[in-house]
Amino acid sequence: MGLDLPAPVRETCTVIRSTIPVDMFRKIISRIGENYPDPAFTDSEEASLARNLSLSPEQCRKTISTIYHLFHLVSYSVVKPAEVDRALREHLGGDHAAEFSSLWSRIAGDLVSRLKTRSSGDDIPGMSWTKRVAITGDSAARIKDVTATLELRVNGTHRTISFPYDKLVEFYLELERVQSCIDKLA
Repeated sequence: MGLDLPAPVRETCTVIRSTIPVDMFRKIISRIGENYPDPAFTDSEEASLARNLSLSPEQCRKTISTIYHLFHLVSYSVVKPAEVDRALREHLGGDHAAEFSSLWSRIAGDLVSRLKTRSSGDDIPGMSWTKRVAITGDSAARIKDVTATLELRVNGTHRTISFPYDKLVEFYLELERVQSCIDKLA
């Protein structure tokens, strides 16, 4: 499985490759990795970084945002460091990609653990769903409307959401996929 990078991210990766020295890139990604998902730079630090790298403030913001996007991609999917390196070589270049994948291989466990700890604040002690089917009165007895209701209980608060049945199944399968990815990384 590779990383699917949107066009703006690919464009910024080209800027990173051509304008940011590898040693500076290493420092930037280390700082972001230590703080992810929180902001790593204050406004004044970001302005200083832009000046030091000879980037416009907008290019600097895009660069930082792209690195956050890369961390998001690797944090929320099952991507091994070697696969990260291969996928990023095309866009970041060999040295930059090697630095990112090296950092990711060192911090992945801690970062995913940090994300799990943050998300575990609102435990979902139970989840149930029901299917309501309305049948017409004609002799064919066709199914008229299929809906599903998802009932969540989070910290004593009840939430009920109605979905078309197929959307609820998609939602449930996505939750299962995310949990499987988290379990594989931990």
